[in-house]
Amino acid sequence: MPSGSAADTHPEKTWLKEAAAITIPGGAGSFDWMAVDNGRRRMLAAHKGTGRLTLLDLDKDILLSELAVGECQGIAIAEEFYYIGDAKEHKVVIVNAGSLKIEGEIAVAGEIDAMAYCSENRRVYADEDDGNNVWVLDPKAKACTATVKVPAAPEYLVYGHSTHRIYQNIKSSNTVEVIDVKTNKIVFSWSTLPAEKPHGLALDAKHKRLYSAGGNGILVAMDLESGKVVAHVAIPERVDQIAFDPQYERLYCACGGKTASTLAVVSTTAGKLKVVAALPCHKGTHTLTVDPKTHAVWTCFADESNSYVQRFDAAP
Repeated sequence: MPSGSAADTHPEKTWLKEAAAITIPGGAGSFDWMAVDNGRRRMLAAHKGTGRLTLLDLDKDILLSELAVGECQGIAIAEEFYYIGDAKEHKVVIVNAGSLKIEGEIAVAGEIDAMAYCSENRRVYADEDDGNNVWVLDPKAKACTATVKVPAAPEYLVYGHSTHRIYQNIKSSNTVEVIDVKTNKIVFSWSTLPAEKPHGLALDAKHKRLYSAGGNGILVAMDLESGKVVAHVAIPERVDQIAFDPQYERLYCACGGKTASTLAVVSTTAGKLKVVAALPCHKGTHTLTVDPKTHAVWTCFADESNSYVQRFDAAP
C-alpha cells in the first residue's frame, strides 16, 4: 500500500477499549522500554525516571514489584533471568526471574539503549544509545565477549529465532544491520527507505516479515530473507516503540512522545499494511507491548504527579 493512505475508521468497530490506568508508586517518572514475560504472565516496564523496573501481574492487573535497578533502560527476557540496562552506570543488571532478586551485573563501555536475548548462543545483545556499538554479553561469565561495530545511533533490535540473526535499526543510515549470531559479524545492511530514522522494530516469523517504523511517519514491511521493502504506509510521525500481535496480524505503534501522543493500529493481513485506527492517548506515551494471551495492548506514561501503566483491550 502506498504511503499517505487514510485510516480506516470503521465507526461500528472499537479497535481498542481503554481500561482504567494503574498508578505506580514513587511519583512522576518517565518510562522507556516495555516487554511481556508470557510464561510467568508478567509485564515489565523500564521506569527510567525513578530508577526502577516495574513488574505487573497480567492475570490480576496488579503491581508485583518495583525493583531498584538504576537508570532503567532496555529489557531482555531469558529462561531464568531478566537483563535490565542501567544507562547511567553503564551496566546490565541481572535479575533472577523467579525470586526477583538481583544476582549480578555486567559492565559495558557506554550507555545502553535496547537489548535482546539470543536463546541460541545464550548471549545478551545490547546497543549503545546514539553510539557505534552493539555489545555481546555472556551472562554466565558476566562479561562482554564481543563488540559489533555499527553505524551511528542504533535504536531497536530484535532476535530472529528462525534465522539465527539479530536485526538492528540504525537511525543515521536508515538501515537495518543484520548480525549473524554464530560469528557476531554484520552479514547484510538493508535500507529502510522510505522509512527514515527508524525507531520501532518488530518481527513476524510466520510470514517472514520485518517491520521498521520511521520517525518521519512511514512504516515499512521488509522481506526477512532478502531485506527488500515490500510494503509501506503512513503513520503518525515521531514513532518510538512498536509491537506485533501475530494472531490478530496487527501492529501497534506508539507515536508522538512529549507532545500529543497517538496509538496507531495497523493491519498486516494478506501482506498489506493498512492503518485501521489512530487513537489519541496520554501525552508522553511512546512505548508499548502486547500480551499474546489476551491481546491487550499495554502502554505507560507519567504526568506531573504520578506514573501509570495503561491497558487497552483489543477487538478481534
